[in-house]
Amino acid sequence: MVNGKRYIVMKKYLLCVIVTILFVACDSTNDLGTPFTKGQEVTLTAVIGEQQPQMLPGMQRVSGVDAREKINLVWDNGDKILVKVDDHPAEFTLSGGAGTGEGTFTGIMPADGNSFHVEYPINYSDDVLKVQQYVPNGFGKGLMKMSTNQAGTMDNGFTLSADKALLGLQLTGNREIGKIVLSRNNAEGKAGDESYTLLCPNVVLTAEPTLFYIVVLPGTWANGFTVEVIANDNSVV
Repeated sequence: MVNGKRYIVMKKYLLCVIVTILFVACDSTNDLGTPFTKGQEVTLTAVIGEQQPQMLPGMQRVSGVDAREKINLVWDNGDKILVKVDDHPAEFTLSGGAGTGEGTFTGIMPADGNSFHVEYPINYSDDVLKVQQYVPNGFGKGLMKMSTNQAGTMDNGFTLSADKALLGLQLTGNREIGKIVLSRNNAEGKAGDESYTLLCPNVVLTAEPTLFYIVVLPGTWANGFTVEVIANDNSVV
């Protein structure tokens, strides 16, 4: 979670609320039954459900709209998870449940064992967080690394827990914007120590709050952070 002092650059016609989303996972050591063997075809059930944002202390509602909007994440055709047994990885592909938060993934176990580690998405790198694309009332699922550790095989499903944090902004105004830049302040309290850019081409702010979400690395930002909203002509709103 992002904690600590908040330092926000506010501009005319701009009002923002920062929230953080907590992803709830089941026990990371659920007993899933009997051991598995190398080469065994296994179908696993992975759940990503409705997420409830939690507002940071001191934050208020904007224009009577509750910032704690729920976000539904669903599996899509072609989604894959990475299953690791010790240091042996294997890709499992979605075989059922597209369009829902509970999907089945089928693949071949890469080694003998009675426990495994699951990650989504595969081949993840934190570099994808530097520049993100605006998704109305949501965020790109592939930006949120999720994982779990399991003991046993496929007898029960599991819920993937988020390894990243999610910041939500509610903005009001009357300007078309091009991007939002969130910067963690450095030791002197100035912006630029670490930044995230959310590209928002042709998004027009109105008197009704518009929701934006940015996936960030979790941690404590002791010197606060700065938010800049930038128009398509690179002027600061």
